Amino acid sequence: MGYNPVMEFRHWLDTELKKRGLSHNELARRSGLAQSAISNIVAGNRQPGAAFCVKVALALDIPPMDTLTLAGHIPADSPPGSLAVEDTVLQAIIDAAAKLPPPQKRQVLDFCRFLLSQ
Repeated sequence: MGYNPVMEFRHWLDTELKKRGLSHNELARRSGLAQSAISNIVAGNRQPGAAFCVKVALALDIPPMDTLTLAGHIPADSPPGSLAVEDTVLQAIIDAAAKLPPPQKRQVLDFCRFLLSQ
């Protein structure tokens, strides 16, 4: 059987949570994800989307590129700044921001503008 990014990601996430002593409930609390979504990913019942990968990365304080690559959303040989990387990360940002109420969407936009001004 060949390389399967979904299997790779689920095994990595399960191992990472155990290594850190975190439960699915604690990861859910830290990430804002549903505990059932986390459990379904670890069990192999669901594929991790890009937004899921970004939220897990932020909750675990690791680069989102790592989780996006592990889950197969970004080819492992994509250099930083490549179109595949930028499109996947941008889509994850859009997906996450779309779920926010209007005042928080404005904060995200203001923060992006702040980062651009640096």
